[in-house]
Amino acid sequence: MNREIEFRGYNKNTKGVTDHKDVLRMMYNYECNPSLGSSIGAYDIVQFTGLLDKNGKKIFEGDIVKCYLNHHGEPIGTPFNSKVVY
Repeated sequence: MNREIEFRGYNKNTKGVTDHKDVLRMMYNYECNPSLGSSIGAYDIVQFTGLLDKNGKKIFEGDIVKCYLNHHGEPIGTPFNSKVVY
């Protein structure tokens, strides 16, 4: 299985999300000139799991998903929300 390597940044201060291009740009700028400081510390960097939800949206670490099946793929009685850990 080939899986796309992709990251997303979650800004802990603004509660906003930035795409992988902005995360890579911030990391590159810091590596090239650390004396300028970096805003990267304000972000939680999470990785794409390789999974998509029922609407085709990418699921990242830390996302909250509603579970309808147990770990054997069998339906459960009451769906529940769970945080994605990868």
